Amino acid sequence: MNGRIFAGICFLMLFGWALLSGCGSKKEKELRQTAVISFIVGTVDFKGENGTDWHPARVGFRIVSGDAVRTGPDSRAELQTRGPYSIIRVGENTAFVFHQSEENDQKSARAHLLEGNLWGKTKKLKEQESFAFETPMAVATVQGTTLRMKAEGDTAVSVYVYEGIVEVK
Repeated sequence: MNGRIFAGICFLMLFGWALLSGCGSKKEKELRQTAVISFIVGTVDFKGENGTDWHPARVGFRIVSGDAVRTGPDSRAELQTRGPYSIIRVGENTAFVFHQSEENDQKSARAHLLEGNLWGKTKKLKEQESFAFETPMAVATVQGTTLRMKAEGDTAVSVYVYEGIVEVK
């Protein structure tokens, strides 16, 4: 009888471990961990993809695909994406939506700038990865690049390239 109990406990432990480690694939976890807020000065808020209310953000908070981020006057933030390999700095009075997707082994990350300005630095992009800053008027696709994009509503866009190659459409 004791052998059956021991075997049952072992089975349950293995089954539980398999459930915990198998909940969501590695790819799914990567997609959900798109950006981490690493620095905040002033007022920084976020809202979920389907949310209507803005909530205060804090250092260490994870921004997932579809989340919007905004800064107030005299405020800024920094987000790390792809671990330490890419950084987005958010200027004052800025709002953007972060997106990430994966199709056919191609990973895409996009910062959709609604207003204000973003500074970004990406490095070590693999062939199957892309990173872009976009507005309703322009898309700047980056490769190992340092750039800044400024949007004034839907009337004007400026792209400043400090290092690397940027394709603007």
